[in-house]
Amino acid sequence: MAAKAYATQIWPFRESFGADMVGTLERIAGIGFAGVELCRWFDWTDLFDKWPAEDIYKTSQRLGLKIVSAHIPYYMVQPDRLGELADFSQAVGMKYAMVASLPKEQFASPAALLTVADTFNRAASSLKTRGMRIGYHCHGGDFVPVDGQIPWEVLFDHTDTGVVMQLDIGNARQGGADPIAYLKKYPGRASLVHLKEFSAIKPPEAIGDGEVDWLEVMALCEDLHHPEWYIIEQEEEAYDPFISAEKSLKYLRRVGY
Repeated sequence: MAAKAYATQIWPFRESFGADMVGTLERIAGIGFAGVELCRWFDWTDLFDKWPAEDIYKTSQRLGLKIVSAHIPYYMVQPDRLGELADFSQAVGMKYAMVASLPKEQFASPAALLTVADTFNRAASSLKTRGMRIGYHCHGGDFVPVDGQIPWEVLFDHTDTGVVMQLDIGNARQGGADPIAYLKKYPGRASLVHLKEFSAIKPPEAIGDGEVDWLEVMALCEDLHHPEWYIIEQEEEAYDPFISAEKSLKYLRRVGY
């Protein structure tokens, strides 16, 4: 089996990235990653937004790192911000933008979630003309019922297939959901997958340290979704993020992926 190209989400490295973007990307590339998923337009402007898109692009190109995607807030997929999002995406050379989480009020009712689904559909249609795809990344709360309905299911039952289901394996488990079931339920939707370990006993340092059956997860992803990128994100603050990322990558290589 050919070795996969892995990316890592920049969030676990946020303090390092905020202080030294170039040095952080150099270390990530040195570990063996082929890509990075950014964070952008959040409150931590001193960590993420201080670096011009052009500088990020030049550094990533020099290092052979692909800027895969960025986690973005929900307001960036509103009609009046799509141009800005597309311009930034073009500047850093990324194809994807994933809404990282939803404001609390969007979980008020299934009707509110249907409005979100409609917003995603409209944004996906608009950005397609710029060669971009958008999607949604899960946290545990996405699997807590609202008026008897699971928010994650409401969203992906009512969004077009062009809206990416960025399933985060560890976050789904943390929310009491079975990621295996969702990989089976929505085939072809997970063009980007977040690989994160889960343990009910203690925070795991790296992938392979917990309870997830990674062989089944990866086999299902390969068979049903054919992800363009796998994105590793271990974010336990008790551990060095560079060591955690390297251990996770080595584990996946060791088991054949």
